[in-house]
Amino acid sequence: MPDITISNAENIIWDYSRQVRSNVLVKSGGKLTIRCDVGFPENANITVEKEGQLIVDGARLYNNCDGEHWQGITVEGDDDLTQDYDIYNRLCCMASHKAGQ
Repeated sequence: MPDITISNAENIIWDYSRQVRSNVLVKSGGKLTIRCDVGFPENANITVEKEGQLIVDGARLYNNCDGEHWQGITVEGDDDLTQDYDIYNRLCCMASHKAGQ
């Protein structure tokens, strides 16, 4: 099954429960907001590329793979910089970038 891809300049909101069957990729410049329950299959993950955004707002992300594990969230950024995040009743991941780049 192909990955779900959130491309540059896309601002996608998931606000109804779903069962994902693949990986989720938030490309640089893309934004995914999750406000619902989302189940993931075994070994699936969410990857947020540098300058992409993932906001998990009141949502529940869980494995739907009968006791197996999904791989969670990977935020790609710059090894030389602190990664920006905000946790206050939600999770917000933003892969940071160097000023001027």
